[in-house]
Amino acid sequence: NLAARGLILTNAHVVDELHRQINVAFPDGQTFSGTVIAISNHYDLALVALDGASDLPFASLARQAPKVGDTVVAIGQPGTRTPSGEATGYQPWHVSVGQIRGFLPDILGKQSLGRTKHSAWTYWGHSGSPLFSTSGQIVALHNSWDSKTAMRHAVPWEAIARFLEDNTRVIRRALR
Repeated sequence: NLAARGLILTNAHVVDELHRQINVAFPDGQTFSGTVIAISNHYDLALVALDGASDLPFASLARQAPKVGDTVVAIGQPGTRTPSGEATGYQPWHVSVGQIRGFLPDILGKQSLGRTKHSAWTYWGHSGSPLFSTSGQIVALHNSWDSKTAMRHAVPWEAIARFLEDNTRVIRRALR
């Protein structure tokens, strides 16, 4: 969440389409309906504006990109069902610590396999979970894992910053 009034940053592949209505749950049990207000399949990023939200906890994007070796904390809500419908048995919220392991070339390239490699443990359904710096700022957004190497991947800071900059007007309108 990027704003006290509810502006959720997630992956495009999680919400699928612009103007889609979705429900968002917070760890304290609050739930809100929201609308996808911006989406980029290239960056695999989307923004969801929540209806009627206020005074929510939020985090800001870090001022700069992380470096190889930086510690990151992944906080997310793993999926409750596999794509085939089987129950996963995962706990509702999961926190793990890892490191930035490296970056794929073309940091602003297509993000179907995120360009930031990390070692924070994630489960199926963790897409859209932020990776936080040790100071609590967002440095990347988990979106995939490589089945050949088992490396976790995230949309890099640079792509998030560009996406947010490209959608400044939409964000301002949503937060009025």
